[in-house]
Amino acid sequence: MNHKTAVNSALSQTVLTVLLFYFAGQLALPLSLPPSHATAIWPPAGIGFAATLLWGNKVLPAIFLAELAIHYEVYDFMTLWQSPGQLLIFLSSPVNSVLRAWTGAFLVKKIVGYPNPLISAKEIMLFFLLSGPVATLIPALLSVYALVETGVIVESDFGFGFSTWWLGDCIGIVVFTPLFLTIFDPSLQSRTKRWSPLCAVLILGLALVAVSYLLAHQREGLRLREIIESKAEAIQYALEDNYKAHANTLSLYHSLIGSSDTIDYRSLQIFSEWVFDTYPGVPYFEWLEASKTSQDQTAWTIKYSTKKHFDNTNPISEKRHQEIVLALEPQAINVRSSKILSFENSSRQFFIYTPFFEAEQTLKGYVIEAFDIDRFIEDALLRKKIEFIDIRLFKKTSEGEQQWLFPLEPKRTLPDPFAITTLKPLNIGGQSWFIQVSPEPGFLGNYYSWPVWGILAGGMLLTSLMGIGFLIISGQTELIMVEVEKRTYDLNQSNRKLRLSEEQLRLAATAFETQEGIMITDKKGRILRVNNAYTEITGYSSEEVIGKVPSVLSSRHYNRDCFDEFWKQLASLGQYEGEIWNRRKTGEVYPEWQTITAVKNEAGEITHFVSIFSDITEKKENESRIHNLAFYDPLTNLPNRRLLINRLEKEIAIAERHGQFGAVIFMDLDHFKFLNDSLGHHVGDE
Repeated sequence: MNHKTAVNSALSQTVLTVLLFYFAGQLALPLSLPPSHATAIWPPAGIGFAATLLWGNKVLPAIFLAELAIHYEVYDFMTLWQSPGQLLIFLSSPVNSVLRAWTGAFLVKKIVGYPNPLISAKEIMLFFLLSGPVATLIPALLSVYALVETGVIVESDFGFGFSTWWLGDCIGIVVFTPLFLTIFDPSLQSRTKRWSPLCAVLILGLALVAVSYLLAHQREGLRLREIIESKAEAIQYALEDNYKAHANTLSLYHSLIGSSDTIDYRSLQIFSEWVFDTYPGVPYFEWLEASKTSQDQTAWTIKYSTKKHFDNTNPISEKRHQEIVLALEPQAINVRSSKILSFENSSRQFFIYTPFFEAEQTLKGYVIEAFDIDRFIEDALLRKKIEFIDIRLFKKTSEGEQQWLFPLEPKRTLPDPFAITTLKPLNIGGQSWFIQVSPEPGFLGNYYSWPVWGILAGGMLLTSLMGIGFLIISGQTELIMVEVEKRTYDLNQSNRKLRLSEEQLRLAATAFETQEGIMITDKKGRILRVNNAYTEITGYSSEEVIGKVPSVLSSRHYNRDCFDEFWKQLASLGQYEGEIWNRRKTGEVYPEWQTITAVKNEAGEITHFVSIFSDITEKKENESRIHNLAFYDPLTNLPNRRLLINRLEKEIAIAERHGQFGAVIFMDLDHFKFLNDSLGHHVGDE
C-alpha cells in the first residue's frame, strides 16, 4: 500500500467513525433521561471502541468531534461559555469518550490480543470485561462529575447518573462492538456462520426492548403530566387563596375604619399588629382618604400607614401616590371589590386596594397594600409541598408578548423530555396572569417511575447477556467443529497411512512369499516367522521351528571361531552375506546363499534379524560342471591343456617366488590321427 492509498484509507475510516458515532448517538437520545441525558444503552461507546480496536488511534479525534457535536445539541453551551472554567470541565466529556475507547482497545490488545476469533469462553469474558466495566468506569465517573460541577444535574443525582452512564456505556460496547466488527473486520467476515446470527439476535433484542421502552415511556409521560397538572392546580389555588387572604385583611380594615366617624389610631395600630401576626404575607398598609375641595375636586390624604416590624418593604412614595390616584379616580364609582393595581414601569411592586363608600355612595377612600410579587408567591407556597417544580408567572402585554412577573429574569429553558410543562390562567384582582409550571432537574429523580427505566436497563442488559451467551455457545460449537475437523483430518491421515501400510503389508506379504527362504528372529535369535520357501528348502514347517533357534539347520561344518566371526560382523556392520552349508530335515547337507540383516529401532538398538537365503545346490553343480568342461577332458576325465597351462603358470610363479626349479615330462602318441580318420572318432575315444 503506497502513501496516498494509506492516507485515503485513514481519512475514510475517520469520516466513517464520525458519522456512525454521531448518528448512533442521535438514535439513542430519545431513550435518554434529561438533564444528564444518560441512557441504559449508549451505542457510540461500542462504535468508538470497535473503531479504535480495528483501525487504531487515528480515529480518536473523530470520536472527540462526534461526541462534542452530540453534546452541543443537548446542552446549553451559551450559558457554559460565560464561565470558561465550567466550559473546560464540560469539554472533559468528549475527552472521556476518547479515554474510554483508547483504554478498552489498549487493554484488549494487551491482555486478550486482537485480531482474535473470540472462541473460548475465557477470551470472550475477558474481552467484554476489559472493554466494558473496566475501561468505562473512570470515564463515566469523570463525565458525571463534570455534569455536577457545571450544574447540569444536582449532586443528589450523582449516584443514579453514574450508574446509568456506566451501564449504558457497558451495554453499548457489548451490543454494538460485535455489530461493528462483523461488518468492518475482514478477519471475521470469513466466520459469518457464527457472527451473522449473533448480529440478528442483538438487533432483534434491541428492537423489542426499544419498542417496549418507548411505549412505557409514553405512558409514564401521561402519568407525569397528571402530576404536573395537580401541582399546577395546587399552585393556582394557593395563589388565589393568598390573594383572598390579602383581600380579607383589607376588608377587616374596612370594617374597622367604617364603624365610626372618628378613627382610634391606637386601636388601628393594635389591630394592624394582630393582622401582621395572623397574616404573615401582609407587609404594609395605608389608608388613603378622599375629600372634596372648594372646586369640587377630590383631594387625597394619607390618614394612616403602617408596616410590619423588621419588614423591608418600602412605603409608597409620593410619586407613586399620584400614579395610584390617577389610576383609581376613573374607577371610583364602578369598583366595589378588592383589585390589584400594577404599573408598566414596575415589574416587582404591586398594590391591592379596596374602596370604602359612605352611605350616600360617596367614595370615602381606599385601603391599599403594597406587596412584592416574589414574597407574595413565597408566602402562598409556604405550607405547600412544591418540590422540584419550576414556577413562572407572566402576563401578556398589549403587543401579545410575555412580560415576566416571577421570576423577573427567568432561568434558561429547562429540559422537558416528556413535554409536560403546564400553563394555568390566574385571574385575581382583575388581572389576567398565567402560571407556567415545569419540572426542575430533580423532578424525574423523585417522581419518575423507575420500573419504566428498569424495562430499558433490564432489557438492554438481558440483550447484552444474550449476545455474550450466544457468543460463548457459538464459540464452544466452533471449538467442537474445529476439533472435529482436526480429528477428521487426523483420521483421514491415519486411514491414508493405514491404507499405505496395508498396501505395504500386502507388498511385504507378497514379497515374503518369494522363491527365497525368509526367516525372522528376535534379537536373541528365536525364530518368529518363516515363509513357505523356507519349508520347501529345509523341509521344516513353521510350526516345527517357531520359537527355536536357527541351529536346527546346523551342518556342523563350522567350528566355534567361525560363528564368533559371523556374529562380530553382524553386530558391527548390521549385515552378513555369504555361503553357508546347512542341513535339511532329511539330514542332507546343502549349500545356501544367505543374507542376514539386523533390524534396529529409533534408539539404534537391534530388535530383530531377517535372514534371506536360497538353495544354491544346483548352482554349485552347474559351476562344477562348467569347471570340468573347462579344465578336464570329457572322455577320459583327465586334465586338459587349459588346466595344464593354468597349473604350469601357478607352479612357475611359485618357483620364481621361492627361487626353485621344476621339470615337465611331455608324452605324445604318433599316428593316432590315422586311427580316428579311418575308424571314426568314437573308436578313437574308446
